[in-house]
Amino acid sequence: MKFKVKKRNPRAVLNGLPADDYSLPTQEQHDFCLSNYDSFRDSVVLNAANIVMIGYMCQEKVHHNFIRVVNALIGRFGNL
Repeated sequence: MKFKVKKRNPRAVLNGLPADDYSLPTQEQHDFCLSNYDSFRDSVVLNAANIVMIGYMCQEKVHHNFIRVVNALIGRFGNL
């Protein structure tokens, strides 16, 4: 029996962003991470917050997965 391997689509879109997209963090994301940094306990969240803050300060693009984690926190908690 042969199994077909589904090839990864390089143009796959997830939540409106291409799967391998990089973008600049916004000031809102940076400010949220900075003001709520002490309340982050999970290592994934801490890492995402660090990457987003550094990306904003250096005006460097970061992977959208980090931005997605921060946006989920903003959506869930607003400005704590």
